[in-house]
Amino acid sequence: MSNHPHDEERDLHFEQIQHSDTQYESRDLGTRTLVGFVAGLGLMTFAMVLVAWGVLAFLSNFVNRERAENAPPPLTAMPQEPRKGDPALRFPEPRLEKSEAAESRRTLAANEAQLSSYGWVDQKNGVAHIPIERAMDQIAQQGLPTRPQPKAQPPAEFGSGIENNAGAGGGYWPEVRN
Repeated sequence: MSNHPHDEERDLHFEQIQHSDTQYESRDLGTRTLVGFVAGLGLMTFAMVLVAWGVLAFLSNFVNRERAENAPPPLTAMPQEPRKGDPALRFPEPRLEKSEAAESRRTLAANEAQLSSYGWVDQKNGVAHIPIERAMDQIAQQGLPTRPQPKAQPPAEFGSGIENNAGAGGGYWPEVRN
């Protein structure tokens, strides 16, 4: 068993315990200080909103004045003509496609007609187009044109003295001394 005097007492209250070397802050943060801080924070926020609103109003008026000074003259009313005919033809170019599939088929048909027929590309300079099948037959018979190959230089020999050959160096065999 322990010889401590508090072990025997079961009704020990914390108010009864005192430590002479322990100290606490004598005053806490008061309600008045907290309310003052929150009020000051609110006033500063409101002031910043007012400043931002004032800057926005000033810049908006400035931009509106600039636009009014540099605005083009107002358009004059054009006499209205009665609307007649196809509405698609009344709109200026480029017009939207009425049917993408039909337009695609027309383009494909025009390309096929050019690829399978003879015709002039530039008659003045004598440039013509021929059907693609005929062009492939001509290439198969004649072959594709190639560039002439440059003449190969003979390989350089070590110590040959020809300095324009790669690796020649124009050197000599080193002497072996005994």
